[in-house]
Amino acid sequence: MNRVTTFQVTSHYFPLTGHFLLTLTLMPLIKKSQRARIITVSSMAYMLGKIHFENINLKNNAYNPAKAYAQSKLANILFTRELAKRLGPKTNVNAYAVHPGIIDSQFYRDVPLERLSKFISRIFYINTEQGAQTTLYCALNDSLDNESGHYYEY
Repeated sequence: MNRVTTFQVTSHYFPLTGHFLLTLTLMPLIKKSQRARIITVSSMAYMLGKIHFENINLKNNAYNPAKAYAQSKLANILFTRELAKRLGPKTNVNAYAVHPGIIDSQFYRDVPLERLSKFISRIFYINTEQGAQTTLYCALNDSLDNESGHYYEY
């Protein structure tokens, strides 16, 4: 029987570097595992992202929630790819980035036009159980043992 230990960090509530720092801080412990997988949640919104190195926190009126979200999701994928590269091919630690799908997380409860948003979410969004499938696939599927640094979508 395999034992799976999960740490969940939601980048939405931390600065851009929060989960990177957590992963790197835990790395000595993670490397002691027989097999380990680091799964970073991203989003297909990464395609709209650009890393603003000159203004990483989007200060001085540059902040826009959609821009910040896309930047953070692109950063998650770039982090996963670089982490896999630095760990190398002969490691017991694999890194994956996932887009779980567009999940009905009831985010609409705090937005204008709540009823319209709720209606749209019921038509186009997936439920949380479906949204967990990509993460579970990367966490548990033995066929991924020889892959690292990849991005998986729902």
